[in-house]
Amino acid sequence: MKELAFAVFATMLIASFSGCVSTNSGTTDFEIIDFDHVRAFGDVVELCAIGPRLSGTENEARGTEYFVNQFEDAGLSSVHIEYFEMTCYEVEHASLALVQYDPLGLSEISRTDFIHGEDFILQGYSGSTNGAQSYEIIYGGDGTESAYSKIDTAGKAVIVQKNASISYSMAYLNAASDGASVNIFHNTQIHTELDCPPISFGATGKDSEGNTVTYPEAYPGKSIPSMMVSNATGQAMLDAINTTLLPSPIPNVPIVIYKLEIDVSVKVEKREIPVVVAEVKGKGDGFVMVGAHSDTTYVSPGAVDNTGGACTVLEMARQLAYSKPKHTIRFALFSGEEEGLFGSTYYFKAHAQEINESLLSYLNLDMNHIDLTRGNSGSINSNDNATLRMLGNITNRSVQVHPNLAKFNITFGWWNGLGGSDQTAFAVAGEKYACFWGSGATEYHTIWDTVEHVIPEGLAPGGIIFGSYALWLANN
Repeated sequence: MKELAFAVFATMLIASFSGCVSTNSGTTDFEIIDFDHVRAFGDVVELCAIGPRLSGTENEARGTEYFVNQFEDAGLSSVHIEYFEMTCYEVEHASLALVQYDPLGLSEISRTDFIHGEDFILQGYSGSTNGAQSYEIIYGGDGTESAYSKIDTAGKAVIVQKNASISYSMAYLNAASDGASVNIFHNTQIHTELDCPPISFGATGKDSEGNTVTYPEAYPGKSIPSMMVSNATGQAMLDAINTTLLPSPIPNVPIVIYKLEIDVSVKVEKREIPVVVAEVKGKGDGFVMVGAHSDTTYVSPGAVDNTGGACTVLEMARQLAYSKPKHTIRFALFSGEEEGLFGSTYYFKAHAQEINESLLSYLNLDMNHIDLTRGNSGSINSNDNATLRMLGNITNRSVQVHPNLAKFNITFGWWNGLGGSDQTAFAVAGEKYACFWGSGATEYHTIWDTVEHVIPEGLAPGGIIFGSYALWLANN
């Protein structure tokens, strides 16, 4: 990421305010919006109580209803849901055990049952096992085609320690294409401070036209049970493999046999995913769009990723509801982000002409929460230097208006915006965008991304800065 020479570093102490404050910076007028971080945190609590809100599930529908009701209660206009069809998945049940047998494989000697969520997590669009099945375990190196060319994976569970040279989706495809019955990622590098727990990731591919699609659409017939295991769980499997390779006193009879017993059921089907839309109407032809994804992984309520971001957008909407801007401010909460940015992509395609003709800028909030117990930094990226300059001015003006703002360090940098979150569809089309990112999200995509890790005032920097910028854009 290229840092701008004019990067602004602002420190901010965020409190809960009410009303708007008008200021002047040279010839530029700013209204610095307020942000009730206590109320926004209350929204996070309410939504996290629902549980995980995976795209296309009943829990997500409950969360969608909550957002719609809150937008309507805040007095926004044109509150509605737009639905788009997507191939979704839903985990029905999953179990995993390491079983030791006698040398002839006739009697079970011991077993270790692993905990779903803590020890292993299924990956996006995992296949199913059709009941409990037992599999020989084999080490697959780094999961590349080269590694598989040296081993026989047919009918076996293969455990790999993926490197950065290939994506999780390609490593999954390599295992399935080589004939493996189960794909297992061994986490040895991510979240070392949590001893490398299992992490949930999606799986995608490309269609014939080069568009990103879900894994089952890209690679039909290539779905096998796919999971990630913690460092400790993976090490137990590798130890079992090494034990079976020890010299045996009986020729051609292993000293011991280990197998994995796996029972996985995942429903994969076409479902509708929602995009919640609400507006503060202006009389002009243009519009500013503020968005965040409101879906989560299947393993947690996603307090930081991205319930906090969606609730920041909601609180911004409340503050701006009666601002009477010249141009419309549109708020959108996208589904399908965790599977591959599908909600925002579908929405963009459905509104491409309108966006091309009238969009002033897209502002994205993803994991914008700043955990003050782990630091004080946040960052803003954009593909437009003028946008970064104005956001820097607004950040500094916020400090001047509220002299006690002294906790948060916000940095600015240029980025093309291709990948990572819902700004992607806009950036690919050449639209101006800005993203606000937080920090301290150690529990990213684990079962521990819960409300206990949200500091209420850590939601406010993104809300105040992006809300004030949205209002300035809509009036200029």
